[in-house]
Amino acid sequence: MANYKTSKEMRKYNIREKKFLKLLVNISNQDMELFPFFLQHQYFTEDQNCALFLLHQQSEVLLFIKKTVFDNLDLRKLELRNFIEILSLMGYLKQNRLVDIFPVADNPSTTMGVMYSGFDNIQSTGQNSDITLNSAGTHIKFPDMAKIYNLANEIEFEAIKLENHTYNMIKDNFSGLLFVSEDLKEFVRNGFKSTEDVRYKRAQLTTWIGLLMALIFGIIGIYNPFEKKEIQTHEFNEKQFNEIMRNNNQIHDDLHKIMESHKKNKNTDSLK
Repeated sequence: MANYKTSKEMRKYNIREKKFLKLLVNISNQDMELFPFFLQHQYFTEDQNCALFLLHQQSEVLLFIKKTVFDNLDLRKLELRNFIEILSLMGYLKQNRLVDIFPVADNPSTTMGVMYSGFDNIQSTGQNSDITLNSAGTHIKFPDMAKIYNLANEIEFEAIKLENHTYNMIKDNFSGLLFVSEDLKEFVRNGFKSTEDVRYKRAQLTTWIGLLMALIFGIIGIYNPFEKKEIQTHEFNEKQFNEIMRNNNQIHDDLHKIMESHKKNKNTDSLK
């Protein structure tokens, strides 16, 4: 698979995106796994708060959210934002050839696509009848497609209906066979660092080690306790000492005269 975006051009990813990327790199290119099936069992799992329904005849999307979360407006907005974020991420990865998605023809008899690991046994007795989603009796009451009920007829999920263009985005980015590029796999394996970042870090570490070693050998060269050195001594010439002292006294006298002269001039200026 050709890759037109190199790892050095990778953008920054937040924590949720990194978690999703870790899921993607586990997809085997040899197994030819359908991406919706992967999402159903790896992303839209029972410990998550969302289930995704595609109504193919109406070209509509229903994002079902658990009732306890749906009733809290802030949490509901957060779940919607997280979903849109992942959908946008897939669009980005596909656009930059970090993943490739090969479309697969839809089954003409399939009127609804469901992505949620807990809804694994979908049955309906007719076109205008209730839809059973699993063996536990979780179901949708026709024609109210916006709520999912448990066996005791309590609401477990409520849906947010998304616009039609979102349906097209999901079909483009969530449907088909997914192939993950080696660039993306290597990026994730390197702790979300590009190859260039890893090389730079290694070169930087090597440089610091080299400087440290040079410093250590330099210190050893200056002071080597295992090497016996002769201590050089110099004889003090008394004549030279007297000459130095005379010069020192002369400099002291000259400085004293300069300071006295400066003081006298300063006093004279202040009287004017």
